[in-house]
Amino acid sequence: MRNKIFNFLMCFALVLSFSAGASASKETNNPLATPDSYSQYLENYDETEAIRLGVDPEYVKEAVQDAKDTLQKYKSFSYDQQKKVIELMQSPSQVQKSFTDAKIVRQEISSESLVKPQANTRSVSHEYTMNLLGIDWTIFVVNGKYEYNSKEVTKELGASGYVKRNLNPLIQTSKSDAYDDSENGKYTGTAVFDYKLGPLEGFSLQVGSTYCRVYADKNGKTGGRGWSE
Repeated sequence: MRNKIFNFLMCFALVLSFSAGASASKETNNPLATPDSYSQYLENYDETEAIRLGVDPEYVKEAVQDAKDTLQKYKSFSYDQQKKVIELMQSPSQVQKSFTDAKIVRQEISSESLVKPQANTRSVSHEYTMNLLGIDWTIFVVNGKYEYNSKEVTKELGASGYVKRNLNPLIQTSKSDAYDDSENGKYTGTAVFDYKLGPLEGFSLQVGSTYCRVYADKNGKTGGRGWSE
């Protein structure tokens, strides 16, 4: 009888040990499991990780520095604020609904065309930023170029887009399309990005698209917006 009780207790202890180990492993594998694990993730963030998350190769060095700067800001938060950030970064609804337009006006360049002396070309850009408690952790960019005269936009010359920053380890991004249009003397350039979130406990893999758009007229940029679907 004693042997049976002993064997039962040993089995029970092994089950608890395995469960604890699995839980610890899950936390280790998820950089957003705890504030400490996310801090360590930001500290170790490198160019390889930036590329994995979809950051444009031209901006990976900047993204790595952004991670270091973000780490200092994250450490300045209270523990409750740190927990709130990583909870929001793992929320599918947050990914889809909490994008905010960055209050950034990118440089606009105007130059004369050598082919058409009477035509000018202008480049415009807009950044679309996901922000959580003051941290800009994902930034999408759209660029557009067009011709114009003294009255209106006369011709679209193409649009492009790229991911400038991504500090959420659970979101992988990639540009899927870019297009532009001119109508009624106005210019619109749009970049489309695909994203994958997860998988997370309790949720299957979440996929969607993010749109970044810039508006302009003959004088330059007039506005921009972004949204997620």
